[in-house]
Amino acid sequence: MNKIDIQNCPICGHSSFIEIFECKDNTVTGELFKLKECANCNFRITSPRPEDKDLGKYYKSDQYISHSDSDEGLINKIYKRVRNLNLKIKYNLVKKNTKASDINLLDVGSGTGYFVNYCNNNGIHAEGYEPDNDARNKASELHNIKLYNSWGDIHKTYEVITMWHVLEHVPDLNEEMTRLKNLLTPNGILIIAVPNRESYDEKIYKQEWAAYDVPRHLYHFRKQDIISLAKKYKLSFIEDKPMWFDAPYVSMLSEDHKRSSLPKLKGLTIGTISNLSSIFTKQQSSKIYIFENEN
Repeated sequence: MNKIDIQNCPICGHSSFIEIFECKDNTVTGELFKLKECANCNFRITSPRPEDKDLGKYYKSDQYISHSDSDEGLINKIYKRVRNLNLKIKYNLVKKNTKASDINLLDVGSGTGYFVNYCNNNGIHAEGYEPDNDARNKASELHNIKLYNSWGDIHKTYEVITMWHVLEHVPDLNEEMTRLKNLLTPNGILIIAVPNRESYDEKIYKQEWAAYDVPRHLYHFRKQDIISLAKKYKLSFIEDKPMWFDAPYVSMLSEDHKRSSLPKLKGLTIGTISNLSSIFTKQQSSKIYIFENEN
């Protein structure tokens, strides 16, 4: 299978990279993938990575619950309980940051459609975009909603666009940001959640940190990375928010990948320490970033 070696940093355009370490695909293939950092701005990427046409095969696993909605295993059961709690948190964040009385929302990378469905049931007109056929079919089966599978089918703009752990997956960051910019109304709000590679749990697990999730995660953000990227598209940073549930979940997965004894207990402990340390450092395992369209 051919792989793409990224030649230029998607954020600053620099052409020199430093290899950091290799990570293993623990979900599907067991392959090793290199993580590299831009020698200029230190943005971290997965490179070489699979060609766009081959990326889909790396999502074909019941472990990839945002597409499969599987109930198998304790980790998936925990994920689903946390997801139900997060739906209200995400909804409230949208309401708090939106001035519009009638909110049209686009959820990009909707998976099996839970957030779109929750918004529609609570007074927000929500639509979703999801390129994976199996996930779209599951969304239709579970919620009777139809998600877009082609950008060409979307002919409107939105007061709010959300991407919950999606931006790190898209093959072309700049193409995606251009598209998001064009789909936002004037002063529209863009909400992006991504893992934070400066978190305590990343420092503990390093290349075994489950949130590196190669090769599905093509980019590995810090706060300054996501703000610099958004600034290129005249998207003003408003604030960031923690995702408290991510550190225990990611740490338990990381311990599973290490084949540790008592992985759930160890992961819960590391995740709790990560959250406690982030009260002072502000470096949570995952963060939500909120931007406003400057026009």
